[in-house]
Amino acid sequence: MLSCLIIYRSRNVINNFKTKDSLLKKLGAPDEERTSAGIQEWLYEYDIAALPTNYPIERYHNPNTVNVVNFNVYRRYLIFTMDIRGNVLHWKSEGLNFPKINPEATQTIASITIVMGLVIFLFYFTNNLLPRVVKH
Repeated sequence: MLSCLIIYRSRNVINNFKTKDSLLKKLGAPDEERTSAGIQEWLYEYDIAALPTNYPIERYHNPNTVNVVNFNVYRRYLIFTMDIRGNVLHWKSEGLNFPKINPEATQTIASITIVMGLVIFLFYFTNNLLPRVVKH
């Protein structure tokens, strides 16, 4: 059965992050961090000149997170706010749209590609490599 190719946008991708651990696993350490009154905020900076708007959410991050009182100003960023237990309370982004392809659709496309390749190979093999029977 064929499944549809679904592309999720920023809101769908980012809403999957529920904890500090899920952020660390997918995005790595933040570029900037600030803490106040039991609330921790992490900023991931995407303000790179050559970076397209539809850049994947995964990217290289500096392993040296900078602790700040106020975040620096960026045109493209992602900020997560967490409670003391590391639960994501909310997020804010500016200038970003992270596409994510449905993994099931990707597997379906790969399967279709393999099957079509086999069909083309068999068609070529039977028409060009097998001896032809010629009737006189």
